[in-house]
Amino acid sequence: MMKELKIVKRGRKYFTCEVPGRSYRVKLIINDRSTNLQEGFTGAFFCVDHSIESRHGTTVILEPLIIRDDRAQILSFLEKRKWLGYALDDAKQGLSSTNAIRKVLQEVDVVEDPELEEDLSLLKRRLEENKRKREEAFRIVRISPDAEVELNKEYATPSTPSYSVKVRAIHPEVLVGSCGEKFRLVSLEIIQEIKELEGLNIPELTGCIDHLPRLSLT
Repeated sequence: MMKELKIVKRGRKYFTCEVPGRSYRVKLIINDRSTNLQEGFTGAFFCVDHSIESRHGTTVILEPLIIRDDRAQILSFLEKRKWLGYALDDAKQGLSSTNAIRKVLQEVDVVEDPELEEDLSLLKRRLEENKRKREEAFRIVRISPDAEVELNKEYATPSTPSYSVKVRAIHPEVLVGSCGEKFRLVSLEIIQEIKELEGLNIPELTGCIDHLPRLSLT
């Protein structure tokens, strides 16, 4: 819940606070988020409600999670936190350049929103790991002249597509020549192994497979 509060008095465990425009007061728990606040501070608080009801009435006790100068800043924080959650889910699936990821990297500032620093660091670590795995999947190896004989042999792919394309290959990798250039394509079988063993989702690999019919093989 979100509340606008003015701190009136500091106690041992709670701040006594006024609610602007209301006649009642509330208790605000002093924690690591609020401990440095001074009497007289007025701001917006995103809180967990720990109010206690009794036959004598309700004692409103709030635990502050996010503290900002106004409601707009808290709403902005909550929006960024939502998108950061989406970005973390995308990165966990092996993605690196989704709308959520780009939005978070552009808009989240840990100086402005220090509460998001841990999750933002986690996102960046996942993106680095995804980059490493992609580079590993696409790493280029130098083919020695002695291997040229093997390159001249044709092999069917481990799971030949319906259009029966054959490509020259050295197991476990498929090498494809196009427009006078040679580049590597991980075999269909290996791609499946990677997805099953590591849970990877590598659109680039799938895209290469989809484009096989349009390649001019040499």
